Amino acid sequence: MLSGRCTYHPDRAAVGVCVLCRTVICIECSTPIEGINYCVKCIEKMSEARKPSRFAGREIHPLSLLILAATLGGLWLYWMGLASMLG
Repeated sequence: MLSGRCTYHPDRAAVGVCVLCRTVICIECSTPIEGINYCVKCIEKMSEARKPSRFAGREIHPLSLLILAATLGGLWLYWMGLASMLG
């Protein structure tokens, strides 16, 4: 139900409702995207969700995997040699 007044600015007339949170908003609080109204808070949430994570675009280099495998293999061989000496 459109109350006729903006939720954030009760002294201003409402022009629409945010499609995400259903908040009644005035022209200043409305951000129309492709004809659909969004409030400032939902726009901020959407922009936060679109920020790349700190690992975005980072891939594991194949050489890193080879070095890791060689290191683990060397440790395993060392441990096996040590185990056979003790056992």
